[in-house]
Amino acid sequence: MKNKIIEAAGDIFAEKGYQNSTVRDICRKAGIYQLSINYHFGSKENLFKEVLLNAYRDTEETSLVEKIKDFPPEKQLEEVIRTRVKSVFSRDKKGKFFKIIAKEISINYAFIVEIMSSTILEYLVFIKSIFARLSEDKLSDFELNYCVYLLMSHISALSVHEKGVLILFNTNNPAEEQLEMFIQHVKKFILAGVEKLKEEKI
Repeated sequence: MKNKIIEAAGDIFAEKGYQNSTVRDICRKAGIYQLSINYHFGSKENLFKEVLLNAYRDTEETSLVEKIKDFPPEKQLEEVIRTRVKSVFSRDKKGKFFKIIAKEISINYAFIVEIMSSTILEYLVFIKSIFARLSEDKLSDFELNYCVYLLMSHISALSVHEKGVLILFNTNNPAEEQLEMFIQHVKKFILAGVEKLKEEKI
């Protein structure tokens, strides 16, 4: 029952956003009574937290570190980029997290950070370590954090800006070849930036 509610609520939140979704909407979608939501979650806010954490667990980012931990840093960077790009554009449950975030980020940013910060922190630290190795440990802590922020926000913005996607790909549903080209361009752009920062340290 609990998983059924989370699944239905995720679809509703992805479609309407947190503010515009009602418990009644979720109950209708799940085919349950409101008492079930109260029993399992206590409130709509608690349900949203569960949905968001569950949706992030469905992305491939949660298992990526283990898969690529022994790769060279440039290949790790490429896989980090590829995984987020594919998740942002996924039409199945792997993309639900980013669809929900796209609805919420501009109006509930603090709420999102409160829910996700501890869950995502370990992954961001791993990405930071990639940049440290790419830069041969020449970048400051601020510069490393900036690299992580630039990379993740650069890609995630595509889940929010539909017009940007249309301008970039000439379609809202880019093909695999287009996404792969984008992945390689992001990688080149990021690596060139890291290299420039390294040069300035000499």
